[in-house]
Amino acid sequence: MFSLDHRRNTIIRAGIAAAALGLGALCATSYAQNYDSTSPAAPRGADADLAVRVKQALHSDKSLDDRHVDVAIEHGDVVLNGFVQDSRELLVAAQVATKAAGNHKIVNRLLIKQNFPNAP
Repeated sequence: MFSLDHRRNTIIRAGIAAAALGLGALCATSYAQNYDSTSPAAPRGADADLAVRVKQALHSDKSLDDRHVDVAIEHGDVVLNGFVQDSRELLVAAQVATKAAGNHKIVNRLLIKQNFPNAP
């Protein structure tokens, strides 16, 4: 049989391993949610290229203030998050993103800033 010390050490090792796995998953989730798609260090691939293409299209449209618009790709869909100034910009952002995204679905989660006075 194993001694009490051996069992305690096994339990401690298992706890440390579980904590390390949880921390690793947390860090990976945080990175995936917060990466800047225009950064040279951003993940590459079809999703990253699509996010950059949509963000550049939004930025190129001079009738749109895109400073608070984030673009993410979730399960192949283009997701717009953040704030715009008014309902016209909300519509313009959706139209520009739709054109830039090609056959990808647009999920528009943009909010109108005037409805959220504490928004950036």
